Amino acid sequence: MKTAAPARLVKLVDDVMRRAGATISAVTKCQSAGQATTEDLAAGYRAASDVLKFIDGFDSDWNRRFPEVPFSTSDAVLRTYRQYQLRFWQTAPEFLLPR
Repeated sequence: MKTAAPARLVKLVDDVMRRAGATISAVTKCQSAGQATTEDLAAGYRAASDVLKFIDGFDSDWNRRFPEVPFSTSDAVLRTYRQYQLRFWQTAPEFLLPR
């Protein structure tokens, strides 16, 4: 049962960060091609906002919200999370600027 918690957390990170990252990438491609609509840009800002909220909550609540995860097994979860976080910071800079 101890492996279920890290697997669940990896899935949570993957679900949130992958979906938002895909949205941001798609909007960025449309924007580069000059085809981004107002709705596309709004979706990009929403996705970036969702990721920022997730990052803030994940970082601040890690031990409180997920105490069942043994310290020794959290490395895989954090590694997955940090990879997505790094990818987000690299691909979404225009959506982090004020509108």
